[in-house]
Amino acid sequence: RMSDSKGKGSEVVLYLYDLSKGMARAMSKQLVGIQVDGIWHTGVVAYGYEYFYGGGIQSSMPECNQAGQAVQKIPLGRTTKTQEEFHHFLRTAAPQWTADKYHLLHHNCNNFSDAAVKFLLNKPIPGFITGLPSQVLSTPMGSMIAGYYENMAKNQANSFVPTGQGNLNLPPIGGGKMP
Repeated sequence: RMSDSKGKGSEVVLYLYDLSKGMARAMSKQLVGIQVDGIWHTGVVAYGYEYFYGGGIQSSMPECNQAGQAVQKIPLGRTTKTQEEFHHFLRTAAPQWTADKYHLLHHNCNNFSDAAVKFLLNKPIPGFITGLPSQVLSTPMGSMIAGYYENMAKNQANSFVPTGQGNLNLPPIGGGKMP
């Protein structure tokens, strides 16, 4: 069905992707001593589009980006904010979400999704997603490989190729399809 952008708000759904494609679930216990169910990437689906952080603020049709198929779709509620209000928020926030500000552990796609959902619904995304980096780093092995993560962060920042021009790629107002 077509999303309604004229003052009617939108359903907000968090799309959860496992960048490890199941490897984290299978091997995390042996590697870091705790069960990690996935290396999470998230996108916020609202107004018929998916919004995410990768080389800047990006958007696509849901599941039509480098992350592939979502392993989980978490309905978070309905926002009363219009797509225009959301885009204004994203344009204002864009300088905080450039490729050079990316950090694998502290300023990543999940932190972006959290900020977007806080704007749309005035609540955070589930803590198991945003809490994962500190959970892993609190383990003896996790803290040992923190340096490795730092190097990975530098490379990770360039792995999501922006799908638009520069640091902000917003879809047209209206016209999106909700799954």
